[in-house]
Amino acid sequence: MDQDEFKIAQNNSDDSDENDSAEDEVPDYRQLASFTNRKSKETYIPRRGEKEFEPSGLKIQQKALDESRDAMFNAIDGVRQSSNKNISIGLWSNAHSRASIIIQRGTHFSSIGHPVRNTPSKREGNVEKVASETRMELLPEEALYMVERGSLLCYEYEWSDNNDKMLKLSTNDSAVDERVAGLAPFSAQRAFDCCIGKDGLTLEKYTVYAQLKRLGYIVKRAQQQQIKPGEQPGLLGRIYNTLKGIVNTIFSPIASFVRLFNFRVTTLLGSRSSFLRPHQNYDSIFKALRLTPWGYNDTPEVSTRLSEEQQHEFDVTWDIWRPSSKFRKSAPPPPDFRIVVVDTHKSSLPSLEQFAHIFSHQPYSQPPLTRKQKLAKEKEEKNGKKPELAVSEISWFSRWWNRKQLAADESNRKKSPAVMFPALKHGKRAVVFAIVDSGTTSWIQFGEGQFGEFPLY
Repeated sequence: MDQDEFKIAQNNSDDSDENDSAEDEVPDYRQLASFTNRKSKETYIPRRGEKEFEPSGLKIQQKALDESRDAMFNAIDGVRQSSNKNISIGLWSNAHSRASIIIQRGTHFSSIGHPVRNTPSKREGNVEKVASETRMELLPEEALYMVERGSLLCYEYEWSDNNDKMLKLSTNDSAVDERVAGLAPFSAQRAFDCCIGKDGLTLEKYTVYAQLKRLGYIVKRAQQQQIKPGEQPGLLGRIYNTLKGIVNTIFSPIASFVRLFNFRVTTLLGSRSSFLRPHQNYDSIFKALRLTPWGYNDTPEVSTRLSEEQQHEFDVTWDIWRPSSKFRKSAPPPPDFRIVVVDTHKSSLPSLEQFAHIFSHQPYSQPPLTRKQKLAKEKEEKNGKKPELAVSEISWFSRWWNRKQLAADESNRKKSPAVMFPALKHGKRAVVFAIVDSGTTSWIQFGEGQFGEFPLY
């Protein structure tokens, strides 16, 4: 190691030590008193205090702890205020587990909520019905998040159907105040009581949802169809599953032997073995030495080893998009990440069979572009040039006619480090596990590796 490298390593170690010491420090909650004291006009961000690991037995230490604790409780006990010009008004129904918006304000609804259209109906006797209109409904996590952050004033009301006159949209605050005069408004505590446990929402799932929303991500429920463990298939479904299990049990050894024999023969004849014709390059030599299959190609067989509860234990919970993505609720693009929420008190990490089942339900994703590829793509879009078509987008006749050239181009492309390393790091199918342990969330990304698809020699 030369002198320059030693200085760089020393600077990196100094930075890591400073970061570790900063993480060990705890905030001094006594500084929060300035925010709750109305007489103080100056406001500033509280600074971190020094952390003491052992009690010293001195009264000054106990006094500092008491003042810090009292300041924290006083800050939490403060009444949050918001302007009526930016707050929306909605009605929460425990039977429907939805919040219907009657006054819509703010830009939150560009990514929150889903439109519901009232069915048109005529006036029936003395019962007043609303006309056909499109209103906004919020899921439990969306309503709870907006109530918690002070952007929604929600009232409890059990509407009978979509034509209830209480659901009529309005822009007049006084008219809405008269309409909801006899209803009880939601508090944050009441919102947690009503929303948690409804429509599959748990406290761990909401913790992850709220954290991602505060960071600016767009979060929606996963579109993957989930079957509850308690639901049983019908008579035809049970007969089909029984016959499928019997056939798999009988023909599984035969199918395994046929696959092994076919793989060995194909490898022997497809490679340039010594007794057929001599090797001409290193690629043919290493391909001939690759005799062990890789990956899970028979996913249905793996899924049969899992029970119904194990198959749906790690279903994708949230689909999220980056804040900079062009998101439209009517036609959302493919999500940037797929989140699986795991409660450490109820589950552990998935087994190998469960990982294979999880990845089988995820679409294939392209690895992230490198900086050089992003610049080249932006340059092509700026100049109006069409990007080169991928092999999968070329017609089958062109692929068959130019199969040798396309195979050689694909092999050379996979040898490039700019293509190989991002693909190996990201995986062809990936999910992110949000592991919640008593309110603390840890993030781990798992990807299905594709080491067998790249020439690592």
